[in-house]
Amino acid sequence: HNLQMYVNSYRSRTELSPFMKPLKYPVLFVSGENAYHFEGVQELYEFALTNAEDRRKLEQLTIYECSNVIEESPAKLAEALKYFIQGIGLLPTLPLTKVEGGIRNRSGSMSEADKPTHYFAKHQARVEK
Repeated sequence: HNLQMYVNSYRSRTELSPFMKPLKYPVLFVSGENAYHFEGVQELYEFALTNAEDRRKLEQLTIYECSNVIEESPAKLAEALKYFIQGIGLLPTLPLTKVEGGIRNRSGSMSEADKPTHYFAKHQARVEK
């Protein structure tokens, strides 16, 4: 009975793409490479790219070798969110800390701090678990 209710719910779910056409704000699409919804996130991201007013406001983050990003890689997600938030001009003074296998740490010379990190590629970032 529960399985039938789940299947019925899945079949009658609301299509999200019509709501994505007027996207005007920065959006970060996040998924684990092994997540059951990975392909759906990819499709939504591609749809958003074709319908966005400004494609530069869309980013996609894929955590590789991961299914549930929040449970399996919370530190990576937190670090990526910090970079995303700073990239859209919010919280510019938020200190960036290095997590294991991370991108950047607090210490370093001024010349190192001046180098661009290129953390997010133009449309997709790759983060190793």
